[in-house]
Amino acid sequence: MAVVTEKAYAKINLGLKIVGRRTDGFHEIISVMQTVSLYDRLTLIERAEGIDVRCLGAEGVPQGEQNLVHQAAALLKKEYGVKKGVNITIQKRIPVGAGLGGGSSDAAAALRGLNRLWKLKAKDFELALIAASIGSDVPFLLRKGTAIALGRGEILNYLKLTEPLFYVVVYPGFAVSTKWAYEKRKNSLTSESKYVSFIFSLKRGVTDGRLPFQYVENDFAQTVEKRYPLIREIREKLLSAGAKVASLSGSGSAVYGLFGNPYRARQAAEMLQCSKWSIFVCRSVGENEN
Repeated sequence: MAVVTEKAYAKINLGLKIVGRRTDGFHEIISVMQTVSLYDRLTLIERAEGIDVRCLGAEGVPQGEQNLVHQAAALLKKEYGVKKGVNITIQKRIPVGAGLGGGSSDAAAALRGLNRLWKLKAKDFELALIAASIGSDVPFLLRKGTAIALGRGEILNYLKLTEPLFYVVVYPGFAVSTKWAYEKRKNSLTSESKYVSFIFSLKRGVTDGRLPFQYVENDFAQTVEKRYPLIREIREKLLSAGAKVASLSGSGSAVYGLFGNPYRARQAAEMLQCSKWSIFVCRSVGENEN
């Protein structure tokens, strides 16, 4: 019986700007996305036929055909005429509805894992086409690393960082609807910002303490913090604990603080301990790291 396991890494957004609205209803964005060492684990076991997806360790995950992992398996199976089936178990650690890309990363991991399990030998660009049809973040999460994301998130310009970045990620115990966040932003799109200076610094190869982290902006922050004041409180606590920048990831609800070294990150996490929050200390994960 063939068995494959895959890690599905979370992502954070080092800034997110909404720069336009597309004719297909999606929004044009610019964001620096980065995989971090918080991950779910998928176990894929070949079966004679059918697709069965089970999720352990989390509530509120869509079931059956509504689950992105199920959708990924069904699309790959159809595209390559696969007759065999699969049992997929997801061990969740990435909080649901947090803006950390958990569901998208699980779908991307399923595509990678099934490509191996079913010996399809699909090329990266072929998997990326399927990934884009599942969700905007799925193409980025097919691989590890850091990228400038454009379009609706599927146009990716990968960067090589010479030094790891260290984060404290705080999940406040509730989700924020991405659909709601975009609807609230639809009449106040922005395009000009000092965030461009941050992007240009990365493209020039600046990946150390000289990066202008003060220019990291998230266009959802004001709307989400107004509706959920606790998120603003967490961001302010991270800054008080010494974070170089603290911001929403995606549309939230998770807030991250960026720290200069792992010791400072662990120290900040201890200062923020709260029984109602989930707090993760993690680092950036590059393409060749595990």
